[in-house]
Amino acid sequence: MRGRNTTVVSVRLPDKVVATLAERANRQDLSIGEYIRQQIVKSCSVNASGSVNAIPIYDPTIHKRGDTVLIRKGKKLVQIIVPEIDAEGNIIPDHA
Repeated sequence: MRGRNTTVVSVRLPDKVVATLAERANRQDLSIGEYIRQQIVKSCSVNASGSVNAIPIYDPTIHKRGDTVLIRKGKKLVQIIVPEIDAEGNIIPDHA
């Protein structure tokens, strides 16, 4: 007999956060629960086989300068350290 492979998580969130989540979920035609699940799975970098990658895939809404992440280059995943980027998307050089 196979065991369960999911867990239910319950959290209390401020009303403003729930309103923001509801807006984002509605834009994607998802329920709030489906949207939150999608974002958690995405932030944990769960791959197609259901395994969690040790290094997350880059998400500009989550990761900040200095984070170690994976980015897609063609069909490969390449490990990088997130650089600082200006408003136009250009890398700001590190002046050490």
